[in-house]
Amino acid sequence: MIKAIVFDFDGVIVDSEKIWLDTKIKSLRINNIQIKKNVNTKSFIGVSSNIFFRKFIPKKNYQNILKKVTKSYNNLLIKKFSQNPKLNKGIRNILSIPDIKFGIVSNNSKKFILKSLMSHKILKYFKKKFIIALRNNKFRKPLPYGYLKILKELNCKTNEIIVIEDSITGIKAAKKAKIKYIFRYNPLRIKNVNHCVNINSLNSFKTHCTKLINGAVRET
Repeated sequence: MIKAIVFDFDGVIVDSEKIWLDTKIKSLRINNIQIKKNVNTKSFIGVSSNIFFRKFIPKKNYQNILKKVTKSYNNLLIKKFSQNPKLNKGIRNILSIPDIKFGIVSNNSKKFILKSLMSHKILKYFKKKFIIALRNNKFRKPLPYGYLKILKELNCKTNEIIVIEDSITGIKAAKKAKIKYIFRYNPLRIKNVNHCVNINSLNSFKTHCTKLINGAVRET
């Protein structure tokens, strides 16, 4: 029996993953580091800044360059997120499902998440204890800590929640936590990921959730 739906935040609830990615790319360019044209940067959506920068910053004088890039990145983020990212279409539709708890597991900060939920007038759907924010936590995704914690807070088993992620990092975290029903919101139609159900739209996802809740289970 499905008791809860747990969302990733960036890229699922709000359309912000492209903002994060573009900011990382721009912070490299500001410091004269170019990414080769044949590199598919979309494949790095959801990847942490540390991993992203390690991939593209030359090893020579890495630490010195990293400090400059990180400073540029943080300054750009302040400007980029001065306005709240827009809500993804279909989220309100999912939140209208009755008798279901809603949670969030995110590598973002709780302060930013609460501010965004309040701005979009959907904070009422989420109890604060069901929002697991890992921005300053050493056990961030792809480690399973966030999902193990939300299972405990929700008092749910691994087959009693639906997880909606958009990045490989988040999917790995949910899989490590043994979550049974994992969906990947994949609007950019990036390469599909095994062991989860790939969806391109949230508008019709309420129907899929309702089928699971009513027992018409599709294995992942």
